[in-house]
Amino acid sequence: RSITPSQDDRALGYFMSSYIPASPFYYLSEVYKTTTPIAQDAVSSTILAASLASLSLHVGSSKLMENARMHYSEALAQTNAALASPNTAILDRTLISVLTLGLFEAIAFSSRRSPQSWTTHTLGAVQLIRLRGTKQLKTSLGTRLFLQTCNNIRSSCIARSTPLPNEFVYFCEQAKPFLDHSIPNARLGPLMDNIVSLRVQLTAKHIGTHQIPTLIHETLQLDKQVLALMDMLPDSWRYGAMPQHRIPSWAYQGLAHTYADHRISRHWNTLRQTRLFANEVVWHLAAHVAWAKQHPELCLYIKDFDAEALQATAEANRTQVIGNIFASVPHFLGEEGTAFGPAARFLIWPLTIVAERKLTPEPARRYATWCLYEIAR
Repeated sequence: RSITPSQDDRALGYFMSSYIPASPFYYLSEVYKTTTPIAQDAVSSTILAASLASLSLHVGSSKLMENARMHYSEALAQTNAALASPNTAILDRTLISVLTLGLFEAIAFSSRRSPQSWTTHTLGAVQLIRLRGTKQLKTSLGTRLFLQTCNNIRSSCIARSTPLPNEFVYFCEQAKPFLDHSIPNARLGPLMDNIVSLRVQLTAKHIGTHQIPTLIHETLQLDKQVLALMDMLPDSWRYGAMPQHRIPSWAYQGLAHTYADHRISRHWNTLRQTRLFANEVVWHLAAHVAWAKQHPELCLYIKDFDAEALQATAEANRTQVIGNIFASVPHFLGEEGTAFGPAARFLIWPLTIVAERKLTPEPARRYATWCLYEIAR
């Protein structure tokens, strides 16, 4: 018998050791261990599809991706069958299959989904967690899956600047007494709800000057909420200064932070992205205040605001946040300390946000762009 691992085994090994640990799917390795080789269900099919897709991108193999899509088709049929039965639709393994199918689609389909597709996915996820009820929160895994699904729903609404579905808001209120609010990810929910609300208001066709004070207040409160969440993180989630001898020569302004693991670093950067968003909004709203003060008929609404002070504070906060995002970059270097490990993909979104913001100082924009190219190598 050959001792050479099969293509599927290599893909699973890469996926479980390199792709999963820093992601919200860190529970998959334990779940997969409980799957017997004889009983191949939707979970094993979706995990294999995602494993092959991730390895395909890593090694640049179209043949691997073809194989991944074949398993994806099988997994889709198995998951739909599980969802069709009231007895199996409420199982953890069914929700895991749904979430992992979403991960496969994110890996394998380079073209962006249409808004209609996002809406369908979001409403489907809402119906599934409602069907599972509050019983899903009685186990550690059930709670993880619930929080991950809620995060996906909220992220979808943030990306599309659409309100949260009423059914989702209502069920989250029902679930509150059953959640352990010392869990950092559980605390993210109300923050994300406020981001959704603010984005919906900001994308209105017309924002009148009379609305500016309320928007400034809400945005400043959002920034304070993020700072409070940072302060509430447990000691084990705190980051420290990287020892001087380990700091790479290219570290931004010579600063580098260390974290207990990649997921903690990712959580911090999620909070920092929110602060970037909030302070950019404040800066633009303050610019509107400065403009309105030149028009006597509008001064009544914004006379209590100091546009210059608001913008100066927003710029100082932005500089600090960008510096901390950049200081997290060396943490994602591989063991040799010379190249980025697979988990560095979680830097792509915060670095892209920094690079694309119009208000980002040019040196910071160039550094973020350089990091993105290095991660892609």
